[in-house]
Amino acid sequence: MAAYTDRRYEDVRREVNDIVNASVPILGNRCMVVLDVDETILTTSHINPIVKSDIFRVHNRGQCRSIPEMVQLYFDIKRMGCSIAFITARRERSRRVTTENLHRYLGDAILSDYLILKPDSFRGDNQQYKTQARKELVDMGYTIVANIGDQVTDLVGGYCQSVFKLPSTY
Repeated sequence: MAAYTDRRYEDVRREVNDIVNASVPILGNRCMVVLDVDETILTTSHINPIVKSDIFRVHNRGQCRSIPEMVQLYFDIKRMGCSIAFITARRERSRRVTTENLHRYLGDAILSDYLILKPDSFRGDNQQYKTQARKELVDMGYTIVANIGDQVTDLVGGYCQSVFKLPSTY
C-alpha cells in the first residue's frame, strides 16, 4: 500500500489521477476513490481553529469553503469514470447541510456519489467507523484504489490500495 504524508495537494492530485487512469480500464465503474470531507474537500481554515465550537458552527451552517485542488481532483476522477465515496465523521443528523455545502462546490455531480456519515447512535472511534464503511463498499464490489484524508484515522484500517494523507489545517 502506498502512503503519502503531508504532500502538496498538486502532488496528490497527480498521483491519484495516475492511479485512477490506470485502474478504470480494468475495473470500470467498480473503481472507487474515497475522500474524507473536512479538511480534504471542504475546509474551515478561514476561521479561528482554537475555538472548536467555531468549527462546528461553520459545519452546522454549511459555511465551509472548498479546497480548490481537491475540487479539481474530484472532477478529474468523475471525468475518468471512477466512482467516489465521501466518508465523514460528521453525524447523520448533518446530512442535509453537508450535502448542500458539498453541492455548492461540486454541483449536481455529487448526487451520484456515496455520502457516508456516522450514525447518530455510533459510539466507536472514527477509525473503526471509517474502516467499517470502506469494508462495506468493498463488500459491495468496489475496489478502493485511493483513500484520501487529512487525519490518520481517515486512512488506517485497510480496504484500500493506496492512501494519501493531506496536510491538516488543525
